[in-house]
Amino acid sequence: MKKIGIFLILAGLLCILSFALYKFIIIPEIPFLIKLGLAAATIGLIIIICTLLLERFFKKRKEDEDDLSQY
Repeated sequence: MKKIGIFLILAGLLCILSFALYKFIIIPEIPFLIKLGLAAATIGLIIIICTLLLERFFKKRKEDEDDLSQY
């Protein structure tokens, strides 16, 4: 249940960020460098979040395997 909740939260945030980024990009009055910087920051944030989640998942999985090997 917990994993499903986390997945739904991340999927919702991804949809909101994607839509906001799309709307931000199509506004012609905003300079290109600001658009590029915001896009790079958003992509970097998504990569960091995914990396942290994967690292936590594999660490938890390894701890579970270590607990089972004691028996």
